[in-house]
Amino acid sequence: MTDAKKILVLFSTLFGIVFFAMLLSFIPGDDISFTNLPEIGGSDIPTLNKNNPTYGSDEPKVLIYHFGDFSNQASAGIAQSLMKIADENDAVTIAWKDFPNISLDPESMNAAVAARCAQKQDSFWEFHDYLYLYSDALNEELYSDIASELGLWQWSFDRCLSKEKTMDWVLDDMQEAQDISITAAPTIFINGEQYIGLLSESDLRSIINSALLTQ
Repeated sequence: MTDAKKILVLFSTLFGIVFFAMLLSFIPGDDISFTNLPEIGGSDIPTLNKNNPTYGSDEPKVLIYHFGDFSNQASAGIAQSLMKIADENDAVTIAWKDFPNISLDPESMNAAVAARCAQKQDSFWEFHDYLYLYSDALNEELYSDIASELGLWQWSFDRCLSKEKTMDWVLDDMQEAQDISITAAPTIFINGEQYIGLLSESDLRSIINSALLTQ
């Protein structure tokens, strides 16, 4: 085999591997099931679906839903506190739900879609942190810069964003929020108990510790 043919075969093989990896990044995972949580029921309680990013324990005793908005400073404060607590406590898991307030800031929807595009490359939470860090400067150039900083496959990310390939995930969360009468971000649920607005880290720790003590 000539050198030219060897190069062509190698290029074709590498292209095939990259293309296959790209396809895998668009395949959703299995449904998430936790076994250590208390029995929580009711029509006004959110549910965890396979497209919701989670952060924390694989077997939590406390599950926290955060209906968040990347343009909302109160939501940013909640997010920072929750992730700090989850890092310190192996019984806590955070589940993200998108609830952008497009009437106040239309760009919040694009930010939500961008974060979910990062999720397709297993980088939602890192992207989430950057968005909150620059929540007063959300725009398409920022999303591309964050993707580059995180080492994401740029072509795949940019295409996902331009085609709004994760829009349905965002809209699903927004529809769920409407169905259970959520009206503002941040809204969180801690083992089924609803809390609206900014809570201090101290308040969150107290609520979470109480939830752990009831089990």
